Amino acid sequence: LKNLLNDCFGKESATKSLAQTLTRWAEDSLKRARLANFYAIWKLHKKANAQGVRSRPISNNIGYPTGQVSHFLHSQLIDAVNAHTHVLKDSLNLICQLETLSFSPEKNILLTSADVAALYPSINIEDGMKALQWFMAEHSNIPQNLQPKYLRLARFVLENNYVECKGIEGSFLQRIGTAMGTSFSVTYATIFMIWLETPIIKEFQRQIVLYKRYIDDIFLI
Repeated sequence: LKNLLNDCFGKESATKSLAQTLTRWAEDSLKRARLANFYAIWKLHKKANAQGVRSRPISNNIGYPTGQVSHFLHSQLIDAVNAHTHVLKDSLNLICQLETLSFSPEKNILLTSADVAALYPSINIEDGMKALQWFMAEHSNIPQNLQPKYLRLARFVLENNYVECKGIEGSFLQRIGTAMGTSFSVTYATIFMIWLETPIIKEFQRQIVLYKRYIDDIFLI
C-alpha cells in the first residue's frame, strides 16, 4: 500500500502531502495489530436462506490499513453519486418528488418496488472497475490524470480485505465481491448500479415516469 500511494501521489508536489497523510494513517493502523473485524447483524425481516440464516456479514475496516484510503475514495466520489438523477439520498427526498407529480384519472399508472439480492458480494471486481472508470469519466469532475490512480487504489482496497472473526481460528481473504463495513463499498455499489441500469432505463425511458434507487432498493413508476 505504501508503494502504491507513493507511486500514485508521492512523485508530484501537488499530491505529495496526500500520499504522506494516507501512508501515515496506514502505518498508524499497524499499531493496532489486527485485521478487519468480521461480525454479523441480524436481518429478522428477511427470509431465511437454505441454511436458516437471517444475518448479514459485516467486515469493519476501521483501523485497518485500507480504512482511510477507502474513506478518501468515498469522499472523492460521493458528491457526484448523490447528484446522479437515479440516486435517492433518503426517503424524504422521494416523498418530496412524489408530491410534485400529478396524473389524470384515466391514466394507467403502475408502481413497482424491488431490491437486489446480495448486491455487495455479487459485484465482480472487473465489472466494478469498468463501472468506476465509466462513472468517473462521465459523471464526475475528478481530473483525468487522477482517475487511473483512483482506480488502482480502489482495486487495492477491494482485493485486500483480510478478515478475522472471534471464535474462528485463522484469517480469511475475501475473493468475491466487496465487503460491507467500509465507506467506499456503499459508494462503489451505488456506482455499479448506475452503470448497470443506465442503458436499460434509456431503452424504456418513454414508459418511465419516475425511477429512483437507494443503494439497492428500487422505486419505479
